[in-house]
Amino acid sequence: MPTNWRKNTRWIVVPLASYVTFYVTQLAMFLFLIIGVADTGMYAFMTVSSFCAVLVGSIIAPTHRVATGAILSVVLILVSRLPTPEWIFILAGGVIAILLVRFWPRPVNIKKLVIVFGVILVIGLGELYARYKDWPAHPDPLPSKVVRILGSDTSRIRDFYTYNAGGFIDSWELWRIDAPQSTIEKLAPGLGEPTQTIPKQFYDLAPYYWPRSMPSHFLAYQSKGFVGNGRGEDGTYYFLLYDIGTQRAYVWIKNNF
Repeated sequence: MPTNWRKNTRWIVVPLASYVTFYVTQLAMFLFLIIGVADTGMYAFMTVSSFCAVLVGSIIAPTHRVATGAILSVVLILVSRLPTPEWIFILAGGVIAILLVRFWPRPVNIKKLVIVFGVILVIGLGELYARYKDWPAHPDPLPSKVVRILGSDTSRIRDFYTYNAGGFIDSWELWRIDAPQSTIEKLAPGLGEPTQTIPKQFYDLAPYYWPRSMPSHFLAYQSKGFVGNGRGEDGTYYFLLYDIGTQRAYVWIKNNF
């Protein structure tokens, strides 16, 4: 009787532990959003949160652990109510956890367990760092403001990249625009006024393709009220640096609200 009672108690704990694990990881994602990393690793967090939730529930289950993992994966997808492709990453995390539970040798080898989780941790951190540096970068659609200013000249933009630096209330956004000088000279007055002063913080921004020093030939524009070393007043502010040699513009946007 005591044994059956313990088994029944563990079945009650399975969904509770999985639910808590899944949303604690989501809370971690929210904290990363505040410090400005989360948006670059959202899919990784979905995979990891699902993996942890399914793994915890499957391990706690007294029997039928693979079946339990499969059911938990489906439940997480249904509870999350995410569209494609987001729910696929939740499914991926669940499948990885199920495979780990299914093929893990018995009895449990602590040394192997540590190695496996160490590898998972390294891969996760590596993915986060790659996303933080915006690698690999993929072209993005043009913002409405750029389209409004340039009109038909948007066709002269070779590539456009957006990097969301996160934030909770205030946020930063970075653009890289590959375009001829004449196109940037048409765009820039809509963002700010000419300047010869480049904030030193500008060179410390995250993307791997971001400039790390002043180009030999450049154009620079900034919004009135833009502050490089602080928050500044409420509003949206722009700082644009155009490298004439590479024909690339880099724009730092601050949304202060």
